[in-house]
Amino acid sequence: MPTSPSSSLHSAIAGLYFYGRSIRELGASRAAVNTPVAVGLLGIPLLGEIPDGVGWIGIALVSAGVAFASAGPR
Repeated sequence: MPTSPSSSLHSAIAGLYFYGRSIRELGASRAAVNTPVAVGLLGIPLLGEIPDGVGWIGIALVSAGVAFASAGPR
């Protein structure tokens, strides 16, 4: 099914709005850690895409890397 440019624009605006809201609510560090997990989980019901084992490992590694980087020096 082809998409119209306006539907693409609306989805981009909605994505930016909700990402900005999550940063406001959670803070930048927590929002960055949760984003790969949320995207992976939302892809299942919305797009019917189920990540394979490598996809889940990638989500875990990206989330762990962002958490490690945003923890700062100790």
